[in-house]
Amino acid sequence: YTNNFKNIAVGTTSSTIHIFDAASYQSVSQLVGHRAAVCCLSVQEDVLISGGDYGCCGIYIWDVSNWTVRSKLCYHSAAVFSIISIPNTDYIVSCSIDKTLNIYNHKSFTITDHHTSTTP
Repeated sequence: YTNNFKNIAVGTTSSTIHIFDAASYQSVSQLVGHRAAVCCLSVQEDVLISGGDYGCCGIYIWDVSNWTVRSKLCYHSAAVFSIISIPNTDYIVSCSIDKTLNIYNHKSFTITDHHTSTTP
């Protein structure tokens, strides 16, 4: 769901995100930007955040008012498999198969912290 509970967002292995109306289940929009599978989705205030698989390895920040890309964050070298929005803040956290965890400010589109795992 997007945070207004009016839409359902579904990431696909064909690199798109489908947006459906939560009441009627009718298609509202199809978001195109990722070059590989969309692995994860999260919602923070007025944005939908998506993480991509190999071939993109980026995070897209989508404006839910018009379904356009606000920004693309490319700080991972492999698939992004989890994105978490931190409630009541401007921060999101992503982790990747490249063994990194990144913290971003989703309003300024900047990375604020970066951690790399040393365990296999």
